[in-house]
Amino acid sequence: MRTFKHYRAFLALIALALLALSLQHLAHGVEQVTGSSTIHSWLMAIGIDGALVAVEMAILQGINSRWTLGILVAACVLSAGFNVLGFMAHATGTLGQVLAVALGIFIPVTVYGITDTITRSKPKAVRVRRRKATVHKLRNVI
Repeated sequence: MRTFKHYRAFLALIALALLALSLQHLAHGVEQVTGSSTIHSWLMAIGIDGALVAVEMAILQGINSRWTLGILVAACVLSAGFNVLGFMAHATGTLGQVLAVALGIFIPVTVYGITDTITRSKPKAVRVRRRKATVHKLRNVI
C-alpha cells in the first residue's frame, strides 16, 4: 500500500512540474498573440490548463454534459498550441522545430494522462491460495 501511495505522489509531482512549465508558456504565448497584460495572460493560462484538469475530474465523477468533450478538446488544443509557440521561440533548425512541436503536444497529453491515471487507479485486494494478500495493481476502468 505504501508503494502505491508513493507512486501516486510521484505522478502528481510530475504533473505539477509539467503544469508549471505549461503555465509559463501559455502566459507568454497569450501575451504575444493577444497583446494582453501579464496578469490577464496568466489568468488565461490558468484557465486553459485548469479546465483541462477540472473537466477530466468531472468526467471521472460521472458529470458529463454536451460541453464536456468540447471543453476538454479545446483546452488540449489551446494548451498544445501555446506550448508549441513557447518551445518554438528557442528552437533552431528543423530538428529543433520538430522537437518543439513534439514537446508542445507532449505536455497537455501527459498532464491529461497522469490525471487520469492518478484518479482511476486503486489498489486491489485479491485472494491467493486461500490466503488474503493485497496485491497492488492498477485497475483498468473504462
